[in-house]
Amino acid sequence: MSAWATVVLAVGVAAITAVAGLTGAYLQRLTAKDQLVHEETEPWRKVLVETTGAYIDAWHEFRSFLRARSIESDEALPFDAKAKEQIDPLGTKCAQTIDKVMLAFGKTTECGKAAAQLDEEIWNLKQVVLKTPTGWDATTRRHIADLLDAVNDAHNEFVKKAHIACQPTRWKEPEGEPKAKTPGRELGSDAAETS
Repeated sequence: MSAWATVVLAVGVAAITAVAGLTGAYLQRLTAKDQLVHEETEPWRKVLVETTGAYIDAWHEFRSFLRARSIESDEALPFDAKAKEQIDPLGTKCAQTIDKVMLAFGKTTECGKAAAQLDEEIWNLKQVVLKTPTGWDATTRRHIADLLDAVNDAHNEFVKKAHIACQPTRWKEPEGEPKAKTPGRELGSDAAETS
């Protein structure tokens, strides 16, 4: 092997080693930042998920209670005085859990706004049901079922936004600070341009 070939080989090995070292350091830095963000955000994310879960459980209980009485079938459960007494506690439970959701997410966030809209829909549903006489006929059942569908649409919109808000976060470069350059980028782009 000639002397110049040995020099080129040595420089090449050194360049590859340097690029590998810089890449390893860069990846280690990103991993450390991701770990730090995870440690800082995971407890709060857990609160958001638990709060949302408590609301979803309360809504499903309220919805199931009303759905069983509003289906257009002979098998529908009766809406009698005993059933009417349960509306206020079930609706209040939904309201309390959705208030906790708005507290956790914040009322000005997309999720908080969806929760506020949902809270209003649930309140309206509860008021209509409480004002409705017992012994529902087919027309009343259909009306309550339509109201349930409207609230369920608001519920689905909230869940979609809560899902986005509860996703784990990754570290991002702070705004206004210089971005870290990808190691070896300059070497690769120069080599690509001269080839």
